[in-house]
Amino acid sequence: QNMQKMYDIAFSPDGAADLQSKVTTQGLIARFVQQFNDRQKQDHDEDRWDNSGEDDDIIVNEVSDEENEDSKTNANAIIEQFMVQMVEPLKKILDMAPLESVSSQLSTGRILPLGNTKLRAVELLQSIVSLKKAAIITAVKDSGVMKTVLQLIERHPWNNMIQLKVHLIYQDVFNSEIEVADKLDFLRETEVTTALAKMAETPEVKFSSGNLIRNGFMGFVIQLGNLICKQKAANGTMETLEG
Repeated sequence: QNMQKMYDIAFSPDGAADLQSKVTTQGLIARFVQQFNDRQKQDHDEDRWDNSGEDDDIIVNEVSDEENEDSKTNANAIIEQFMVQMVEPLKKILDMAPLESVSSQLSTGRILPLGNTKLRAVELLQSIVSLKKAAIITAVKDSGVMKTVLQLIERHPWNNMIQLKVHLIYQDVFNSEIEVADKLDFLRETEVTTALAKMAETPEVKFSSGNLIRNGFMGFVIQLGNLICKQKAANGTMETLEG
C-alpha cells in the first residue's frame, strides 16, 4: 500500500500533485529501491552462510521457514512489478526535455541545465535497473527510454551526474544474470554505440576566444565505450555488435 501511494504521488497527472512533491517522492522511491537491493544482497549472503555447513544441534521449523520464504517471494514479485510499471512514466518525464540543437561552441554563454525533475527521474531509473531483474531490463529496453537519456547527455554534456547514472545502468545490465543474447539485444535496441559515435564526432568545444576544450561528455564516451569493448572481448557472441 505504501508503495502504491508513493507511485501515485510520483507519477500523478499534472495538477494532482505539485512538482516538488513528485520529485521528492521519486527520490524516496529511489532510496527504497536501494534499501531493497541491499536487503536482497544481505539475504543472499546469509543463505550462503547458512548452507556452508551443518549443525545437527539446531532444530529448524521447516514449515515456518517455507511460509516466510513464500511471503518474501510474493512481496519481492509485487515490488518488481511496481518497478516495471515505473519505466513508462519515467520516460514521459524525460521526454519533456526540449529537443534543442546541439552547439559545439560556448561563445553564446548558454549552458542549458538538465533540471532537477529529469535528474531525479534518471536517478530513479538507475536505481530500478540496479536490481538486475530480467523483467525490468526488458521493460527499459522496450520503452526506448535509454535513447532519450543518451540524447540528454548529448544536450547537457557538462552534467556529470547523468553520465555516471547511465554508465551504471549499462554496467548493471552487463553484470546481471540475463542471457548474453539479451545483453546484446539491450545494446542494439538502445542504440548506444550509435549515440557514442555521434558524440565522439564533437570531441571539443570552442570558446569565443577561439580556445578549444574537451567536450564535457567525452570522458563518458570513452569509459562506456571501453566497457562495451570489454563485454565484446569477454563474450564471443557479442562480436557482431556494430561499433
